[in-house]
Amino acid sequence: MEYSSPHSVTKGVRYLRRKAVNIEKKFYKHGLSFYKDHPDQTILLDDLIKFADERLSVLRSIERVNLGKTSKFSEAWRAQLGDELRKQNLKIYFKVMSGINDEEVQNARERDQLSHFALRLGYSSTEENRRWFVQHETDLFRFRLLEESPSNLKQFLTEQNMKFQQVCKSQTSKTRRI
Repeated sequence: MEYSSPHSVTKGVRYLRRKAVNIEKKFYKHGLSFYKDHPDQTILLDDLIKFADERLSVLRSIERVNLGKTSKFSEAWRAQLGDELRKQNLKIYFKVMSGINDEEVQNARERDQLSHFALRLGYSSTEENRRWFVQHETDLFRFRLLEESPSNLKQFLTEQNMKFQQVCKSQTSKTRRI
């Protein structure tokens, strides 16, 4: 029998992992996502736990900002959330929203998808956890929605087959609030 050295086996496994990851890697067009499709790639458990912890930190940051005195989703609220994420070194969650589709942004979007589904699975055990998770994920989505450029937003909605009629500011001022 012929045995190879551990180094060559490790090198070969790394090569195969890289090949497999490159084959399975999805292309994420937008920083916005409805998370319809679950990720199907292979990932190390340690990485998955790390991503879930980061996502949990993001959602807890949203919760802290929501408890503050600023009006939810106002400019001040968004700035405060941005500062909170920067303080915790969670800038990767800003890269998700970048209009540039380079490898770094794609990795951030992939990480976003993985962390969402990991936390979604972890927070589905009780009704209270589910509500907390959905509330703060919704706030994160709305934050991203407000930060998105109009052209990217229009493209995202079109690709999601969401038909809408754009309303001008003049039309909204004419409507009466009840």
